Amino acid sequence: MVAEIVDGLQKGQMFQLVEGRTFGRIKADYLLKDDNVSSTHCRIVRDERGQFSLIDLDSSNGLLVNSQQVKKVLLIQGVSFVVGDTTVRIKEISDKEVEALFAKKSWRGFLRSFFKLNSPSKTPAPVALKVFNPAVELEFLVGIQAEQKRVLAFGPRQAGFGHLDIDLEESSAPHLAFEIQPQEPVGALLINKSGFKVSLNKSPVDRAVLKEGDLIQIGQSVIKVNFV
Repeated sequence: MVAEIVDGLQKGQMFQLVEGRTFGRIKADYLLKDDNVSSTHCRIVRDERGQFSLIDLDSSNGLLVNSQQVKKVLLIQGVSFVVGDTTVRIKEISDKEVEALFAKKSWRGFLRSFFKLNSPSKTPAPVALKVFNPAVELEFLVGIQAEQKRVLAFGPRQAGFGHLDIDLEESSAPHLAFEIQPQEPVGALLINKSGFKVSLNKSPVDRAVLKEGDLIQIGQSVIKVNFV
C-alpha cells in the first residue's frame, strides 16, 4: 500500500509506507508543499502485527479524518485523512508497482557500481586539488539532511547518493549528482553530472557560477550555498 496525495500542487504523488518515516513541510522524510503543515507533522508507525498507522507529532493543525481531529490514523485500503490542507488517501498497489515506483539503491548495487567505475582500467588520472576562495558552505535547508552543513575548503568535490565524498541521503539522486569546482581567482562553479535531476534556484542547470544564497535542488532536498 502507498499514501497518495489527491489534491493540491502534489496531486498524484505517492509515498511508500515505511516504519519511522515522517511527513512534514521542512524537517521530514516526505515533504508536503502546504503552509499549514508543520515542519515535522506526523510519523508512520507499525504495530506487532505489522499494521501501519500514522501518529500526529503535536503539530499545529493535527490530523483530520471525516473533519474530526485525531491523533492516530489506521492506514488501511481506502482510508483518507488530511494533513494541513492536503488530503491523502491510502491506496493498494501491486508489489511490482511498488518496486517500480520506489526502486531501492542497495549497498550491493552501490559497491558493484563503485568498483566498476574505479577498476584499474577505468581509473581517471589524478585531479589536482585547488583551494576554494572563499570556502563554500553547503547548508541543507529541506529534506532528510535538513540543518546539516558541509564546508568545502578544497575542490573539486562531488556529491550524490552513497557517494564517498559528499553523501546525499536523497534516494532519488544518482550516485554522482553534481560537482563543485573552485573557480579562479575567486568563486565556485556548479556542474550538473546527472542530466535533468539538478536545478539551481528552481531552474534546470548544466553549469553555473555559484553566488551567495543560491539554492541547489535535487529531489526533495534543497541546499543553500554560502561563502565563508
